[in-house]
Amino acid sequence: MKISAAVLGAVSLPFGVINAAAISKRSEQISLKGYKYEGGILSGEATVQYMNCGRQNPRVQVFWAAGDSWTASKDWAIEAGKVFPPEPSQYQTYTFQGKAPNATQFYLKYTCYLKEFYDPGNFVNYHIN
Repeated sequence: MKISAAVLGAVSLPFGVINAAAISKRSEQISLKGYKYEGGILSGEATVQYMNCGRQNPRVQVFWAAGDSWTASKDWAIEAGKVFPPEPSQYQTYTFQGKAPNATQFYLKYTCYLKEFYDPGNFVNYHIN
């Protein structure tokens, strides 16, 4: 299931419920599928477009802020891990889970061979309710 930028409302996922907001995307290479924030732990799933990254492994990171402070998250970004699909696909799923005390917002970053893609991007972030 993919959440498009125009989706509004609650979406039920295997790991919890998110409120998806209409947010303009900067990149089609990475997209948040859903997230959960409970007890200071931020977890979720993202879909990334498969790209040949050469010798560099693709990297998906979650950067979060407590209020307007991004300082801690730059040093402690949550690293996402790839979920291996049963068959080859143009898109891959990554999951993430990590401590994000008092987090109020976050964004995703996908790095592949010196190229960076962001979701949602355009200096807009996902807000945690």
